[in-house]
Amino acid sequence: SISCIGGGHKQVLFTMSLHTPMVSTMSDTHYYYTAPSGSAPTVISKWSLSLVISAFFFFAGSVLFIDICLDDLSEVMTEHFALPTTHPTATANIRVGFTTAQPNPLGAPQRSSILPLKTATVDAPANSVVTPENDRGSAGAVEFPPPLSVFQRMQRSAYFYSKAIPVIFSYQNLKARLRLGSRSPEETQKEWDDTHEDGSVVITNVIDDLKGFYVKSGQLIATRVDLFPEQYTSKLSKLQDDAEPMSFELVRAVVEQELLGGGSLWEVFETFDAEPLGSASVAQVHKATLIGGQVVAVKVQRPNIEPKMMGDIGNLKTISKQLRNQLPYDYYVIFKELETQLINEFDFLHEARSMTQVADHLGHEQWTGVPVKPFVRVPRPVQGLVSKRALVMDFVDGDTLTTIAERAEKGEGKQISKVEQELFARMLLKALTAAFGRMIFETGFFHGDPHPGNIMFQKNGDVALIDWGQTKQISRRLKLNLARVITALANRPAEMTDKDYALFAKLVTEIGVKMTPDATNVTCAALAIWLFDSTPELPGGYSTNELSENAPVRKV
Repeated sequence: SISCIGGGHKQVLFTMSLHTPMVSTMSDTHYYYTAPSGSAPTVISKWSLSLVISAFFFFAGSVLFIDICLDDLSEVMTEHFALPTTHPTATANIRVGFTTAQPNPLGAPQRSSILPLKTATVDAPANSVVTPENDRGSAGAVEFPPPLSVFQRMQRSAYFYSKAIPVIFSYQNLKARLRLGSRSPEETQKEWDDTHEDGSVVITNVIDDLKGFYVKSGQLIATRVDLFPEQYTSKLSKLQDDAEPMSFELVRAVVEQELLGGGSLWEVFETFDAEPLGSASVAQVHKATLIGGQVVAVKVQRPNIEPKMMGDIGNLKTISKQLRNQLPYDYYVIFKELETQLINEFDFLHEARSMTQVADHLGHEQWTGVPVKPFVRVPRPVQGLVSKRALVMDFVDGDTLTTIAERAEKGEGKQISKVEQELFARMLLKALTAAFGRMIFETGFFHGDPHPGNIMFQKNGDVALIDWGQTKQISRRLKLNLARVITALANRPAEMTDKDYALFAKLVTEIGVKMTPDATNVTCAALAIWLFDSTPELPGGYSTNELSENAPVRKV
């Protein structure tokens, strides 16, 4: 496969330092770069920009396009010379394999292959609940969607780069303009804000178009208001990892093959909702009832989604690696870590083990083992109904924080007072703080993707954490050192001394942070406060603005 065109995630790499530029608005024929207030915008023609883009691809070509293996060449030949590629592997009534695309009828509409592959809409009874009595049966052989072809992966990459590169150049353009003329701090900040605003619109739109791993990365970035400009975090927080639902027939095929060994759906289920509760890039979730009456949630992975997602993160790794010296942080390391975490997200067996481990831990007192009510609910998998690509688990009846926020924004649902809002926020914060405190500082094993879409508020008022595909385990040594940093911050005096600064320098080093040679003990103290506290002022005159040249994180 094409390693650079393989994986993907969010727009984090485009939020640059306070003195690093970002972007633009575009028409069909020109790119318009924001100019200082009162002057005309700079217009760059497509022909001019193509020279710049060509230079970029010449520079990055060895990484972007050389790594095409023989399998890809075979795939290209197959597509153009109609070589057969079907490999049946299925049980009766289900044919699973990869087939070449059929010729498009003249005049028939054709979906752009740049955007995510989508499946047919659900064909189900009007009430959407399928039972053995109203089941229309299988429509015959069900073909799983094939993985993206080489050309489709290249198209996704080209689309991504065509939007991202102008954003990066706009920041470089701004940086150059700021060096040429003197401006007041207010004027400088306005230009940065304008550039952030333009860039955030472009990046949010391209992420929403491509979906896949880009959306998952965008959601993560949106939670890091301490690292990225408000223009980006506010827009990305509204991204939804949604995709057109798989058809009920395809869901049935996956469940019967992956979970039931080719058996019928009704050997295990009494009812199965054809309409999904949610449909995301990796999987979708359905409500169902097991024989015996237990209400459950069934998570079903999209066939052949793994190569597409890994291809997306490959794109982000490639561009962040090439721009290491231009970006304020080394985002390549971040995307490498995300790639490692993503691999686990395709393995529902790993997710089931994670849910069971954390549910057992939070449901008991750490030292005595006495059962306690957990601060947050963690759904448990149903034993015997778990496979790599299908997972049956407890049904959580409630709404995600994303859904609650959307309803409040639209004025829907019950209107609550400011006092009730504050009470809700305090309850939520207390539950999450206590739960993550126990996970991190007791076992060191915790949920790695706690964005608002994965936090649910149940009908009974309890908080639940869902989607355990991404988790993290830290060592006992790191747990202790993190605890020492938090304790030192809580107990630090109002007027810090050289001894206090030396302590923080030691603690920051012990948690694994490597500082630049010119970093001082005061720098380390400022960094610790910036990372783990919310104090508006940092020692040594350091800035809390992560994009400032005077931010302590720039010394890491």
